[in-house]
Formats: sequence, structure tokens, C-alpha cells
Amino acid sequence: MNQLTAILKQHTPMIHFQHNESGATLRASEVKPLLDKFILTKLGDGDISKGRLYAKNSNWLIDNEKNYALNYKLSISLQKKSRLEYLITSGTFPLPTEHPSNFFTIQNSPYFAQEKCVGVNTNSTIILKKSNNDPRKKEAEFKEKNWSQIDKKGLEWQDFTIKIFSLKGDLINKIQTYLPTFFICHNFGTRNNKGFGSFTVECINNQKYICNVE
Repeated sequence: MNQLTAILKQHTPMIHFQHNESGATLRASEVKPLLDKFILTKLGDGDISKGRLYAKNSNWLIDNEKNYALNYKLSISLQKKSRLEYLITSGTFPLPTEHPSNFFTIQNSPYFAQEKCVGVNTNSTIILKKSNNDPRKKEAEFKEKNWSQIDKKGLEWQDFTIKIFSLKGDLINKIQTYLPTFFICHNFGTRNNKGFGSFTVECINNQKYICNVE
């Protein structure tokens, strides 16, 4: 088999600086280099140099002399274009009763400098508290900022489809072996080390998949 198709399930929002762009999603250009490194390290039992030699001897590299990129193509597509958008707060402030239908806060999130959100108007305008260092002022100062102008958002989609193709059938088999563990071990986007941008493999080639990490 020279191709595999995997379905990914997203578990936590992915923080993106370019959330208004059409490509603001999980990108193949971000996933493939990390997946290559992960597979090569696994092939070398923790030693990436040994893994590179293994891949070279197996003729799995795009260019055996110049780089260590594995010879396969990876594409990512969305099953549904609709998405949820999150303001990155710790849930310190309760979600206002009146808010846009796509407005959420992330509960129990680490601090992300958007804690100043204290309310939302019915016209989809976020109310942001200005910094106030004057102890004599008891009333908070406010400014309005449209939801579409928020600099960073957490984004969450429905299932992703990953397609991987290679002329090397044995390489495809190795990728299938390591792909589920890779997504358990890697998050994506801003603050991925805090748990944002988490995905797991739901199925491969229409077969449900349960991954046991070793």
C-alpha cells in the first residue's frame, strides 16, 4: 500500500496569530518536519543519527546526500470549514450572558494576557479593560475592540483528514506505525507546550485506532 488516510480529532484549541487567513489551521509544512524527526528517532531507538542511516540504507530519503527528509507527500484538509473561536483567558472572569455565538473562553487555561476581558456587548464588541496603575481611580477604564480585531485566538475545527503518499510501501507501513504516537507526543501552534493544539489519530484507512504509548 502506497497511501494512508488518517482522521485527526482536535482536543484543545490551536492558538494562531493569523486567525483571519484562510490557511490558519494545522499545516503540512509544520507537521512533516516534526514527523520526519520523530520517525527517524524511533528508527534509531532514540538515536536520530542511527535512524538516518537506517532510512538511507532503506532508500527512504528524498536525497541521501543532502538532507534527511523522508520521501513521502503529506496533505491536510478540513472535513468541515466551520470553526469555534476562543478568547484565551483562564476562566477567571465568567462568560457574559450576552455574547456572540462563536465566542468562548478556555476554562482553566494558563495566563495569556487576555484576562482583561470582562464583558461583551450584543453588537459582538469585546469590552477590554485598560491597564490602570492609578490607585486613586476606583472605576475601571474601558475601551471597545471588535471581536474580529483580536490579535490572537484559539481555533478549533471538526475532524481533519491527513493523506500520506509514497512510492515506498515499506515507508508507508512505518509511518502508519508511528503516526498515532507522534500526535500524542506533539502539540501545535502558539503555546503548544501548555497543552494547546492537541490532536489524536481517530482512525487510519477507515479503521478505528487505539494508541498505546510506550
